[in-house]
Amino acid sequence: MKRSKRLRSILDLIITREEEVSNQLDQARQRLEKARHSLSSLHDFRANYTHQFNQRGEQGMGIRQMLEYRAFLAKINAAMEEQEKVIHRNESEMERLRQIWEQARRKTLGVKKVLEKSVLEENRRAEKILQSEMDEWASRKATAVREADE
Repeated sequence: MKRSKRLRSILDLIITREEEVSNQLDQARQRLEKARHSLSSLHDFRANYTHQFNQRGEQGMGIRQMLEYRAFLAKINAAMEEQEKVIHRNESEMERLRQIWEQARRKTLGVKKVLEKSVLEENRRAEKILQSEMDEWASRKATAVREADE
């Protein structure tokens, strides 16, 4: 089996791996965007809830209601903190996958370059063999013509 054919098989495997990592990176990016969207929604919800709390406070509310509002705001804040942790984990995972993808990409490009050189070398060798055969054929033909003339 020619070296270029073996390299093509290896390249196919490497490209498959690069595509897998690329897909994982896309999924991580989607998870990150979803987590950011969730945090944004929590921010909006807290702002609305705080506004309601302030309006009700101006109208007057009982201590029990005020404590319930504050307890719920504390839960919203805790959810926001947890969502920020999720975002941080997703960012770290995305960075890790980006580095893996970059490494896979460099490997793909490197093997492609080696494959191209291998194909060029094989073509040069084939041309050299063909030229040698053509020279030999021309030499035999010239010898046969000289012998026939004699």
